Amino acid sequence: MTANLIAILPEILLLILGILILIIDPFWKDEKRRAGLGWLTAGGLALVLILSLFLARPASLPELVLGGMVRHDWLGFAFKMFFIFGAAMTALFMMDVDKLNKRAESYLLLLAATLGMNLMASSADLVMLYLSIETTSIPLYILAGFMKDDKSTESGFKYLLFGALTSTILLYGFSLLYGFSGQTSLYQLRDLFTNFNVVAMGVLFLVIVGMAFKVSLVPFHFWAPDVYQGAPTPVAGFLSTASKAAGFAVIVRFFFVAFPDYAPSWTLILAVLSAITMTVG
Repeated sequence: MTANLIAILPEILLLILGILILIIDPFWKDEKRRAGLGWLTAGGLALVLILSLFLARPASLPELVLGGMVRHDWLGFAFKMFFIFGAAMTALFMMDVDKLNKRAESYLLLLAATLGMNLMASSADLVMLYLSIETTSIPLYILAGFMKDDKSTESGFKYLLFGALTSTILLYGFSLLYGFSGQTSLYQLRDLFTNFNVVAMGVLFLVIVGMAFKVSLVPFHFWAPDVYQGAPTPVAGFLSTASKAAGFAVIVRFFFVAFPDYAPSWTLILAVLSAITMTVG
């Protein structure tokens, strides 16, 4: 139980901070909400970061906790600290956006997305991975369209449509993985794909499509310009840094763990896509 709590301590603290914001918000007068909500969120995230650095550091050997759903290791922990730091900076920037700084919901959505990113970086199971991706994506859809003007509404709606489409493709790939293997643990899938076969390459393609959308790889980058233009500036900054880093964390963990014998194939595919993205994008 202690190992389980330590592994998800940052997520527990983020949840507590979100509940605290909801409880305190109704008691603040309108003129105090701008500074109060922003500093409470940013200060709370800074405290979460400090406590996590001292209390939630992983052991030298990685551990699978929560029934194998979460892997507590330095890769996931490093990404978690980056996400929390990025969210704290975003909360400070949100204080200067009029339609965001007095709304507790905007800060709560930011915390929810950060919590999802933390779980994305440490997921060791297909079910946990998909749930964490959706926990990250849904708050970001709302934040992208939070301003409710024409550009922001278009931004949120396009992000929702494209995100839902690629999410279904990713989920289809995950369902095939479960169908062929009968298990959802990433660390047990490697035994399934030891030899080259068409099925494995098909599943690999579906998963790459889903992941490519998250990190704006060509040709799945078409949503990014409209979303970044219409979303509030702090949200666009958060999307282009922390959200992308979460996608990279999933790609690294998923492909290295589940498809180690296919490294020449997927590393070449990702290298080509990366080069094209940095040119075309």
